[in-house]
Order: sequence, then structure tokens, then C-alpha cells
Amino acid sequence: MGPYVVIAFVDVLLSIACGVLVFHVVPEGSVVLLLSVSFLYLLASLSIGMFFSTAMKTQQLAILVTMLVTLLPTTLLSGFAFPLRSMRSCCSSSRT
Repeated sequence: MGPYVVIAFVDVLLSIACGVLVFHVVPEGSVVLLLSVSFLYLLASLSIGMFFSTAMKTQQLAILVTMLVTLLPTTLLSGFAFPLRSMRSCCSSSRT
């Protein structure tokens, strides 16, 4: 898993550098904290993928389960499928 962590962390560094150099968006706050939290996130997400790939019998099943566990809740809770504005108006009108 080590090479994947290194490659993903290089991607994080390239993303931050692109944001600073191309889009002129400088991160506010501690850059060390940003990099350390990014590293922990990479370790956690790669560990989830490693767990599912070892627990499932086929590659297709591992991909399907990983997508159901990670991508589906992320998409549904992000506000992309169901806008948060419509949820608030629905809930606030029922309280009155």
C-alpha cells in the first residue's frame, strides 16, 4: 500500500500547487495541518479499499461494494441528488 500512499500524496501536493500557481488560491491556516490531515485521509481511504479487496471473492464484487459503501452515501448526503434548500423548506413548513 506504500506506493499508492506516496502517489496519492504527490497528487495532493500537485493539487495544492496548482491551486496556488494557476488559480492564485492560497490555503489559509496551517499547511502542516492540511498535509497531515490529507495524509490521514489517504491512509483511511486506501485502507477501506484494501479491506474490501481482501474480503470479497471477485474484483467486480469488491468494486460494487466499495461504490455502495463510499460513493452512494457521499453523493446522497452532498446535496447533489436532493438539494438541501428543498429539504429545509419542507421541514420548516411542517413545523408551523
